[in-house]
Amino acid sequence: MKKTIALSVFDAPSKLKLKPKKKPPISDDKLTQSLEDLTLNSKPKKTSAPNFNKVVEANSRAINRAEKMADKFETIFKFKAVKNPGKYDADYIVTLKPEHKNLTLKQVMEILQQHRSSETYKRKKLDIRINIGGESRGFRQDPSHRGQVVTKTLTQGYKYSFYDTKKYKDGYDESSSILDKGTSSSSTATSILTALNSSINDQKDLLTTLNDDALQAAISLISFSQVAEATPGRTPGMNKLARGSLQKIANGESSFTQEFNKTNGAYYPAADGGTEGARKSILEQGPQRKGYKVISTHSTRHTTTETKEVTYIKEDYSGSISDSSADEST
Repeated sequence: MKKTIALSVFDAPSKLKLKPKKKPPISDDKLTQSLEDLTLNSKPKKTSAPNFNKVVEANSRAINRAEKMADKFETIFKFKAVKNPGKYDADYIVTLKPEHKNLTLKQVMEILQQHRSSETYKRKKLDIRINIGGESRGFRQDPSHRGQVVTKTLTQGYKYSFYDTKKYKDGYDESSSILDKGTSSSSTATSILTALNSSINDQKDLLTTLNDDALQAAISLISFSQVAEATPGRTPGMNKLARGSLQKIANGESSFTQEFNKTNGAYYPAADGGTEGARKSILEQGPQRKGYKVISTHSTRHTTTETKEVTYIKEDYSGSISDSSADEST
């Protein structure tokens, strides 16, 4: 029997409707400054959680600024309609306007989280193309249910071909396995964190140590953990937790497989039932992992059948949740 929990705080996306734009347009400088104020200068709410408080604070900040960030979603990007969306599997190609390239990659990912809060594009499939590591790379971002989005990369990760669509190769296990090969996991995680914390203008040569497969895996991991897992329809703040996992790998304390595998990875939102577990983690201020409780056993001569109930187990989180940046953004 599966437990269902009503979580009104996560129904917030239905309320995130844009207000009519009556204000006159603001200058690019002021807009960029307002984005920096939203992502860098938000004051966290206090919490008594001993280990998990940074993620709880990130969740509060993200929820508090969601409506304003949704407005920025339509402001900082250019949307070019695709002529044949059925074949291309996207409705718009989305790029960052040049005047906003002083934003960090992490900040751009935070604004992409608001896809489903945009009145204009919330039901559209988007082909996101961002300068990541010095070249235009990206992923597809599709609307899903209850304010969520699904992200996926092309087979070649960032090499776009009109005919090479609907061929996706994504997943936490697949990405982790690739990223643990080749160069050391520590240096790979350091490169990804450096890219996330650097402005779009400063991305050049940041991921040059990664081969094509590793680049595709890195972009998949970034899109999953920094956008999809942290949308208002899922659990804002889980991008912060993912950067904590990346920092542990960069410190040589863990690996991509240990952190991001779908069975028992430390980054539990990736696992089966991870979305509900992440929500419970925020509400109860501590990590919750999906488990099963045997409630009855029936044996016959040949077989034994167990009836199991889904349960969520609270566990200690001894790892570092803070990432390498000093700001207070999500």
